Amino acid sequence: MADKFQRLSFLKKTRCVMISTMMITVVGYTVIERLKNKLDIPSVNKVTYGFGNASEKLKALPGPDIVFAICKGIPDPPTGKVWPEENFRYIPEVVNLDELPHAATSMLVNNGSHTVKVGDTVTFTVVLCDRQGKRRQRGGDLVRVWLTEPAVGAAVNARVLDNGDGSYTAATTVFWVGRPEIKAAIISPREVIAAVLNRRHICPPVLVNTAIFQHPVDKSIKEETPCNAYPHVTGYDVICNLTEDNFGWHWYCGKPRHDQLQCVDWTAVADRNLWSLGTDINFQSDNRKALCSLDHSSQVLLASIRITVTSDSNISHVIATPPCSRSILSHTWKMDSPTGHLYKNTWFSKNCRPWITKHEIRECLRNTNIALIGDSTLRQMFYSIRTLISCKWGSDTFANGGKHRTTSCNDITTNTSLAWIPHGLPFCTGELPRQYLKTFKASVNILRKTDQRNIIVFHIYAHTLNYHSRVFYSILKDLASVIRRIIADNDNTFVVLKGPHAFSFAKSKDHVIWMPDVYASIYTNFINDEFDDIKDRVMFLEALDMTIATEQWHIHSEKNIILQHVLQILEHVC
Repeated sequence: MADKFQRLSFLKKTRCVMISTMMITVVGYTVIERLKNKLDIPSVNKVTYGFGNASEKLKALPGPDIVFAICKGIPDPPTGKVWPEENFRYIPEVVNLDELPHAATSMLVNNGSHTVKVGDTVTFTVVLCDRQGKRRQRGGDLVRVWLTEPAVGAAVNARVLDNGDGSYTAATTVFWVGRPEIKAAIISPREVIAAVLNRRHICPPVLVNTAIFQHPVDKSIKEETPCNAYPHVTGYDVICNLTEDNFGWHWYCGKPRHDQLQCVDWTAVADRNLWSLGTDINFQSDNRKALCSLDHSSQVLLASIRITVTSDSNISHVIATPPCSRSILSHTWKMDSPTGHLYKNTWFSKNCRPWITKHEIRECLRNTNIALIGDSTLRQMFYSIRTLISCKWGSDTFANGGKHRTTSCNDITTNTSLAWIPHGLPFCTGELPRQYLKTFKASVNILRKTDQRNIIVFHIYAHTLNYHSRVFYSILKDLASVIRRIIADNDNTFVVLKGPHAFSFAKSKDHVIWMPDVYASIYTNFINDEFDDIKDRVMFLEALDMTIATEQWHIHSEKNIILQHVLQILEHVC
């Protein structure tokens, strides 16, 4: 009886929203506003996709119905702004793939001397050509340029300017004496970017988050339905508004079709990769499938340049003078690329020099609570920091308790605590109890209240790449309000916001369609605008330059890159 009462009381506060979905089906293809936006949407009405690489638990569940349609419910952008997806909305789909830029025919040109002095600015021009060697006449491609010399563990990113005519000008500073190689890459042609960003107007997303509903008494009654960050779940006329249960972040899922399951029975989250399962890729045009493959993205130009860097004095490496501990936090936001460089596998910021040792780190973190709230890149930070202090597990290890749950450890000698807390939905994961994922506000509220110093690092990025940029923007605004409250109420709290990073050379086949690298600079601009009034109170951990210069290929950067991020934070804290 008590169970029934609880279920009824929940239903009073959990809205079921009626949704009508209008689709036009023409001989197996859905064409919606074809003349308006030139976007053909292959369709299958209520297709239940196969389970491919789904977990054993999920294989036992009937798959959710998947129906492709134009997304509804995407709000208008802020006044005076345009969603970045709109900038690519009307680019015609390429007919001849040979017209795409090609690494073998494109050129890298040195605009100056092949011998320069350490500390000089050098410039280069990238000229993109198609497979036949014909020069491209328009801009809009994502091009990156960097200098690297692995023999001395050195690398630096270059600032790239789109000239709008198929050429790109790159400029950087040479910080070390040696023989660095200048490399350039076509990360994504504009046609690929257009195909990928236009996919963000179609629901469900490529990697669809799902809700698992289970009857509280009869555990055999279980159903999985697709979810969305705005109130539109294609294929479901009735949806569950689970925003309140998602700790305030907008979240909507298809209402279970089983007559004994209600919205209240939401117990777990999961995801389904429609690209790797074949549901999405099988209903794309051949050209669009080719555009979203790895064949046309992340191509390093065959042409590269070596320059000789000399010095008139005994200075072989240019570094900033003041230690980072004296750096003003607002300076971490104002650095133009390159924001720093790698030398002997250590990151040197453009504005300050590294100085801290492992012994000084332990002393600095005495009587300190550290909370890392975000995705698995901050879980990497957890591991990295744990190697710097004598930290004993205060919870199950990731191996025992699962990799997507709050984890902590403590150093009783120095009274230092360290915790990683995963952020809320959307979050890509195998089947996971829903309460493990919390919004930034809910996560901050569960932190231990003490008079000790607190270091809180926030990050949101990879798990939103699958969605329209409105989702990232909405979560970012919520995060900004949380951080404003923290710095207003806590003088003893040091707040860090980690920015987007690059994983340009990913090797997974679904990388381009699921996690396009083009959003990195777009979201960095969002962050800069949203935090403009509190940049003197929050450290911005710029991660893009380091991960571009070191040619990171995985969403999880190499261990030394994560360590350098950690040291950047600690050098400002200590």
